[in-house]
Amino acid sequence: GYSVGTGYRFAEIFDPRDERFTPLAAPLALRANHAAHAQPDGRVLILGGETLDATTQAIVPLASVLRFDPVASAFTELAPLAAPRTVA
Repeated sequence: GYSVGTGYRFAEIFDPRDERFTPLAAPLALRANHAAHAQPDGRVLILGGETLDATTQAIVPLASVLRFDPVASAFTELAPLAAPRTVA
């Protein structure tokens, strides 16, 4: 089952030179079962997924799209998908 603690609200960058993860502060909604696609320029698209409604405890599919820019170490919200999508 799903619980309030399930999902991710953070991101990390992996440095293969020293084999360490560095956490990024990210004001992201709790999200699970999303897709992440690396782009040729190093940016990453985060598509859809699911979140948990804190009030109703219902699982809510997401249509949101985020783009992570490693140069700026920042997330940008893009236009949403036409329909919510999850990867389960």
